[in-house]
Parts: sequence; C-alpha cells; structure tokens
Amino acid sequence: MNNTINKKTRVFKKFTLNSNQITELLKSIDRSDIYGSRDYALINLIVNTKLKIAEITNTIKGDIIDCCGFVILWVQQNNAQNKSKKIILSNKISAPIYEYLKIIKSESDTDPLFASHSKKNFGQPLTARSISRIVKNRLKDIGITKKFVNTYCLRNSYYKD
Repeated sequence: MNNTINKKTRVFKKFTLNSNQITELLKSIDRSDIYGSRDYALINLIVNTKLKIAEITNTIKGDIIDCCGFVILWVQQNNAQNKSKKIILSNKISAPIYEYLKIIKSESDTDPLFASHSKKNFGQPLTARSISRIVKNRLKDIGITKKFVNTYCLRNSYYKD
C-alpha cells in the first residue's frame, strides 16, 4: 500500500512589464507634489535595482552616501542586522531620490528613505503593503489592472532606458 500523497502542482501566473510599459509608468507619474515625487523615486529604484520590498522598507536616509563621485546605497538584507550589501546608484536612479528628499526636507539620517505622508502615519516608513498599494495604483493609472500584478512583477521586468 502506497501512502504517498500526490501534491497538486500550483501554477503561478507570472507577469512582467516590458520597457515600453515601464517607461509609460514612470512618465505617467506627476512629480510636482510630494506623493508623485516619492512614488517616482520608489518605482524607479525598484525597477532599476531589483531590490526586494523588505529591503526598501528597512532603508533609512543615512544609507545613501556620496563617496568619491559615486552614490552608494547600503541595503540591509532580509532583516539581518549584520548583513548588508552596497549598490552603486547611477544618476538616473539617485537624482529622483535626492529630489524627493529635498521636497520632504528631512534632516535626520535615521528617517526612513521612503516615508508615509498620510495624517495617520506621517513620517513612518512605508510598509510592504503600502508600497504594493502604491505600485498597484500607479499601474492602474496606465491601464494595467490584472489581479496578479504586484511589486514583484517590477523586480522581474526588463527595463532598458
């Protein structure tokens, strides 16, 4: 008698954006207000660095360093206190982040890099759910409304500017 259980094979729908869709997404964001500036810098960072959402939520303003003509972002990996990696940011990635930081006028290096601007959670780091909601709403703005589209899709998308 065979007691093995047949496991169902789960098929996950994978969706990625092409370069034209990502360009359209970035161009659709109005950067004249604080929300648009934050969302543009956030989505631009995800698309170009392939960072995980957990890595972004743990990033603080002091993790961006100008050193020897390079902009370096130190990222804490997987909530591990002693593991971090450095990412050298190009100007097209760092410029929107600096524009956003200039708008929010944050002076402390311990402030979150991407903060909430709602009345309820003002100044608190964006949660993974908040980032996911931002991305989903911005994708809806350009007509991408598939149920299974999320921030992970941005990480897996190919973008060539």
